[in-house]
Amino acid sequence: MELQQITKQEFVYLGAGYVGLENHHILNTPEMLQVLAEIKLTDSERQAALELAQNVFELFTEAMNELLAHSQTNSCNTLLQSA
Repeated sequence: MELQQITKQEFVYLGAGYVGLENHHILNTPEMLQVLAEIKLTDSERQAALELAQNVFELFTEAMNELLAHSQTNSCNTLLQSA
């Protein structure tokens, strides 16, 4: 995973292992597994879906980085005093 390579840290809640676990929790019913198995995507649809997921991940990462930067430069006291 790219994030793990960059940070040299393990991220147990990101990646295929966690996705598999969450899919098991949410989707592991015979009916849902059958519905998913029957979904047919063309190569272009599959590629578009993967690109969309990548874009969402990048936006999420950007938002979390902004929150981290804000938390590192502002304290709760500062926010409370200005309220």
